[in-house]
This record gives sequence, C-alpha cells and structure tokens, in this order.
Amino acid sequence: MKPTSNVGLSLPHQPRVWTFVASLLLLCLLGFTAACSATGQTKANVEPASAQPAPALEPAALSPEYEVGRSLYNRKCGTCHELYAPKEFAPHEWPRYVKRYGPRSGLRPADREKVTAYLQWAAAQP
Repeated sequence: MKPTSNVGLSLPHQPRVWTFVASLLLLCLLGFTAACSATGQTKANVEPASAQPAPALEPAALSPEYEVGRSLYNRKCGTCHELYAPKEFAPHEWPRYVKRYGPRSGLRPADREKVTAYLQWAAAQP
C-alpha cells in the first residue's frame, strides 16, 4: 500500500535545504550585526560640523564698526538661539537672515545693518 500524503516522508535533499536556509539566515544576522556596530562607532566618533564651536575672532583684528556688529550679534541674537558661526552661511545669505529675524531680537534698523556688515565681513574671511 502506498502512502497518500507526504507527511512523515523524508525527501533526500531536505537536510541540505534546511542547512542552506539556516546558513543564509546566520550570514544575514551576522552582516546586520556588523553593520549596526560599525554605524554606532561612526556616529560616536564623528560630530556634525555645526556642533563644533566656531573659532573666536580676535577683537583687536576687528574695526570698530565690525566690533559693534559682533557685540550686537552676540548680545541680541544669542538670547534666542545658539549663535551661528559667520562662515556657516555665505556672505550674500546673511542679509536675508538678519532681515527676517532681526526685528524679533529688538534690533533697530541701524543695528541690523551693523550686524549684517559684521557677519558678511566675517563670513568672507579666509
């Protein structure tokens, strides 16, 4: 009498298939683990450029006009947010930002011009 179902039957290639599937899963798991640990090390060792403090400019190197702009920038803009290093934006971008956010900081138009002049000058320095 022949069996009518495959239950209980062992196919000759079945152990090879399961060994192959298990090996493939193990390789995937090892690859995933290696990728995760490498990513974690990279993130721990690398800081974004914006997180690094900007080098301080020597006040003696600034003209009186730029010194006033720098002082206003530090005093007024630094009350609402962390100060951006002038080089984080191109010189031509600063007027747009000062115009947009200057009124919120309480800067008068004449003071906004001084802050803008300082930021443009500092952004253009080598």
